Formats: sequence, structure tokens, C-alpha cells
Amino acid sequence: MTTIEVRNLPADAKEKSLQQVFARFGQVTSVKLGGEHRLREKKSGFVEMPKAEDADHAIRRLDGQYFRGSFLRVQKLVN
Repeated sequence: MTTIEVRNLPADAKEKSLQQVFARFGQVTSVKLGGEHRLREKKSGFVEMPKAEDADHAIRRLDGQYFRGSFLRVQKLVN
């Protein structure tokens, strides 16, 4: 299982829309949205994908991509 951190999400982002974006690259196990960043009112979230190769592909393709008014910051969560 790979957990992906997604930052700089628009304030009105929903879990379902984020799940749809990541599902283009493989199975998504879960999506959780966190709080807003104080200054820019942007959300962060976490996406779990069971296959590491799918997660790596999603990270490479989505990091820096424009999503509903924001440029996403996408990286593998390191414990």
C-alpha cells in the first residue's frame, strides 16, 4: 500500500473528485482530505493506492498539474 500526499488542493475540492483523478492511474483504496493551509486556504489530502507502480505513475503525472484553479503538489508519503 502506498500513501500519497496531495497538497495545494482548492478549498472546495471533494474526496470523490480527487478519487476520480487518481483512479485514472489505478485502483484507489481510500481518499481523505485534511484541513486548509492558513495563508492560502488550500486543502491537503491523502490518497492510498495498493500498487506501488500505479502510485508512482500517478505521482509523476499529477505533480505540478493544474486542478480546478491550483497546481497540485503530489508526493509519496514517507513514514
